[in-house]
Amino acid sequence: MDEEKREAFRISEEALLAVVGVSADVVLAADAHARVPVETHFQSAASADAIARFAELEQSFRECQARLARIDAVAAEACDWLAAQIDLLRDAVFAATGQDGNLRRTRVSISATGLGFEHPARWTAGDTVAVRLVLLPQHEPVVAYARIRQVRAARAQGAGCFVGIEFVDLALEYQRRINRHMLKAQINTRAARATRPEARS
Repeated sequence: MDEEKREAFRISEEALLAVVGVSADVVLAADAHARVPVETHFQSAASADAIARFAELEQSFRECQARLARIDAVAAEACDWLAAQIDLLRDAVFAATGQDGNLRRTRVSISATGLGFEHPARWTAGDTVAVRLVLLPQHEPVVAYARIRQVRAARAQGAGCFVGIEFVDLALEYQRRINRHMLKAQINTRAARATRPEARS
């Protein structure tokens, strides 16, 4: 799927979602690594420090990984393996310390660049939020800062607003996670269509 088609492709499905408003200052740093880790907005005060320390450790590893990968193929392969283990450890740490009570099951429109969903909060276009999305059924988390791009009245009365957000510097591992999830959804949709009676006639 080329870049233009990938960005235009959306899926709509049930997911677990938590969204909190944050100051725009937290995403103004030119270097994404210098920002407050987005995960800390969904942690208790006691666990926020552990999350921040883990983010520092991960950043240091990524910098070393780039240097070691240039040495030889064996070093590059070892770095890739260790990077995968760090990704698994990160997910485990966030799952253990996260306040899942903040998550609510809702229908979400998912694309490679952002999300659309109904929410009771009254945001306006241009506001900045922290997002925690859990893809189902595999329960894979995605966390990111995002900007509100559109707000309109929800279809259902009393449901708040429909909000469209655009990710801000979404981490590469989360980009890949969303892309894999969307590709799988696309394959499943095509397979379901192919099994319909009208498709076989």
